[in-house]
Amino acid sequence: MTKTNGIAAKIRALLSKTTANGSTEAEALSAMAKASELMEKHSLSITEVELREEECVTMTIDTGRRSQNAMRFVMTAIAHFCDCKVWVCSATRNTNVEYKFFGLPHDTEIAAYLYEMIQNTMNAEANLFKETDTYIFAKQYRGGRRRASNSFEIGFTSRISQRLRSMKNDSDQSVASTGTDLVSIKGQLVNEEFAKLDMRLTQTQSKTYISGSASNAGRAAGSRASINRGVRQSSSSTLAIT
Repeated sequence: MTKTNGIAAKIRALLSKTTANGSTEAEALSAMAKASELMEKHSLSITEVELREEECVTMTIDTGRRSQNAMRFVMTAIAHFCDCKVWVCSATRNTNVEYKFFGLPHDTEIAAYLYEMIQNTMNAEANLFKETDTYIFAKQYRGGRRRASNSFEIGFTSRISQRLRSMKNDSDQSVASTGTDLVSIKGQLVNEEFAKLDMRLTQTQSKTYISGSASNAGRAAGSRASINRGVRQSSSSTLAIT
C-alpha cells in the first residue's frame, strides 16, 4: 500500500463515522474535521513519485433515485474540482441512477463527500424555500409548485457549480505560480488511465423549463452556502468546503 493509499483508507474510515452509522453528532463532526485535516495535509505533501504510484479507482454513487434530479447540474464541477472524471448510469430494473467518479483514491473520496454534502444542503435549502411566498403562490402559475421547487434546486446547483469551478481555477493558478506541475501530471495520469477503460460515453440533452424567480432564489442560496478550502461538515448541516 502506498503512502497516499494509506491516507485514503484513514479518510474513508473517518468519513464512515456518521450519525446514520451509530456515531454521536460530536463524534461525527470530530471525524469530519480530522478527515479534512488529512485531506489538506496530504494534498500539500504529495510528491510526483507518490502520485505516479497511485492507481485510479471508480467510486460509485447510488442516488437512491430512479431519475436524475438537479444534482446533474453540479456533477461535472465536482469532478473538475476533484481532478476526476464523472459519468452517469441510467436506472435499470434492478438499480437506481448511479454516478461514477474516476480518479485517484483520495480525490474520489472527496468527490463522493462533496456530492453528499451538496445534496444534503440542497435538500435543507429547498425545505426553507417551501416556506416562502415564491413557492406558496407558485400554484397559480404553469407548472405550479413542482416547477418552482425544481427551478430552485437547479438555481442552487448551478450557482454551486460556478463557485467550485472558480475555486478550482484559482487553486490551479496558485499551484502553477509555485512552479509545481503536479496538477497537470495528475490530469495526464487520470486521462491515461481513463482511456484504458475504453468506455463509449454519449451525451444526452433534455429540455428544462424553469421559473425565473424560483431559480434566482436557488442561486441566492447557492451564493450563501459557505465555501472555503477543504471539506468538513458544520453542526448546522450546511455545505462547508474549508
